[in-house]
Parts: sequence; structure tokens; C-alpha cells
Amino acid sequence: MLTKTRALIVALVAIAAFLVPAAPSVAAPPDCDVIELNCEIIIELPEEPGDPETDPVSGVTPGPAECLRRIAEGQYEKVPCTSDRGSWSNASQCYWSYMDPQMPPPAGADPTGAWYECSGFGEYVTGSWLTTPPPGLGLTPGQAAARIIQTMTFQGLDIGMAPQVNPDWGYRRSYVGVPIWLWAENRTAQNWGPYVVTATLGGQTITVNAKVTSVLWNMGDGGTVACANEGTEYRLEYGFTNSPTCGYLYERMSRDAATGRFTVTATSQWAVDWTGGGQSGSVPLAATSTDTVEIRELQSVNVTPLG
Repeated sequence: MLTKTRALIVALVAIAAFLVPAAPSVAAPPDCDVIELNCEIIIELPEEPGDPETDPVSGVTPGPAECLRRIAEGQYEKVPCTSDRGSWSNASQCYWSYMDPQMPPPAGADPTGAWYECSGFGEYVTGSWLTTPPPGLGLTPGQAAARIIQTMTFQGLDIGMAPQVNPDWGYRRSYVGVPIWLWAENRTAQNWGPYVVTATLGGQTITVNAKVTSVLWNMGDGGTVACANEGTEYRLEYGFTNSPTCGYLYERMSRDAATGRFTVTATSQWAVDWTGGGQSGSVPLAATSTDTVEIRELQSVNVTPLG
């Protein structure tokens, strides 16, 4: 009788070893009744298995250290973490792989994403557009480029304008019909370009080359001027003349504006090009900066000749 009991215990323990709980579990010792020849094993199940946290810098999620396939409620079996179908995800319960060739992105989707296939045990395969790669997979060149671009500092330009700021008033003042000159002053890599960064992220080495291609000036009176250049800095020897590259003429005073001055907004249009991983792309960005100018009307005085 004792031999049969031991045999039954060994068989039950072998079955319990095959059925892996969701994470390191707590299993009570076998509760055996040698008189009734039966044995019960109680397993306390913790939470369901998941995937590691995503690295906030690289955007890559490591694959699980232990890959578990659900075979019944609260019971799992070990599976290879990688196969010809991709990398296993405990959370998704499938092997993920990069879809090749890629299909066009869904309408309105983030263009830095990619299509991935989720292959489970059996016949089912699903496709998903993801901006963050599934566990165990590296970044695509486009995803790496997008994350590198997010770390770059794109600044609005340093507004250059004639008239200059009057130190006594603390702001600019000009007059209706007087030429306004506009330009990008104190140009740097961050506010004008070229701004070049090379970095490796998520297994991809990417070079980003960015520069301002044009500036849209909103002059605060409803008028705008687009300049495909940095403009020309005004000098006193130029006299009373229009800017040859980027300028404006006000046709009304600013006294009706909320502050008594027009707010001038310069919007820099950046072309951000990237290459790496055998691919390339371009990302349009914009940066803004503001200043104010008071516009008055020149007063004429009629003089009556004597005599």
C-alpha cells in the first residue's frame, strides 16, 4: 500500500511541475492521506505573467526572462522565448515580428510606427500598427530617428527688427508707411541650423540634419510676410528704404491693439532630415518667437509763410 501511495505522489508532483504557475508561486507541501491512497497539491497563484518595463530612453522593451504560455486558467507551460515566428510576449501571449514588407500606415496614424505580426499557437495571426516595438524587438530606423529628434532642442529665432528697441521706452516704435526690416539675429545651430546630431538608439545609428528653410512673420495687424531666407540686418547707411530680402509696411496704427503695440510672431519652418539603417526620412517642425512694436502716425505741420 505504501508503494502505491508513493507512486501516486510522484505522478502528481510530475504533473504539477509541467503546469507552471504565472510567476514564482507558492506551493504548499502535498497533503496526503495514506489510508485513502490520494494526494492533493495546493498551488497559490499570483498575478498573471507580464513583460518587462519599456526603457524610457531607448523605447525598447526587453523580452521576458521566462516565457509562459497559458494553457488553462492560472496555469502555464514554458515556451521558447524566440522562434522563427519572432519574440514571445507574456502579456500578448504570442510571438511578435516585424512585418516585411510593410503596408501603408492606417489613416491618421503616427508615421513613426510600423506594422507588427502577432503569431499565437495555432493558426491565428494578427497585425498591429505600433509606435513602440513589442518585447524583444529593436527599434526601426524611423522609430529611432523620431526619438532622437525628440531629444534635440529646436528654438525660435532671435528676432532682429528695425526699428530697434528704444532703451528709454523698453520697446520698439515705428510709424505708418516707414519700412520695417526683419531678420534672424544671433543665429545658432539650435535656432537656425545646420543642426547635426548622430546617435545610436535601440540598435539603430541615425544622423539627423536640421535647418530652417523659411520664416513666416505674422505682423500683428492681420498681415503676414513669408521669407525664404534669414533676412538682411539693417544698418544706418541704408537710410529710408525697403529691405531687399524681408520687410513689411504697416498701414495703420497699433493704438487699438490690446497693449497699444502689435505682437510680431516669427514662425521658423524647420526641415529635419534623417538617415540610418538603410533608410531616410524628413520631419517638418516649427518653432516660434515673439516681439512687439508700437506703430504711430507721422504728424505733418502746415506752416503759413509770413508776409
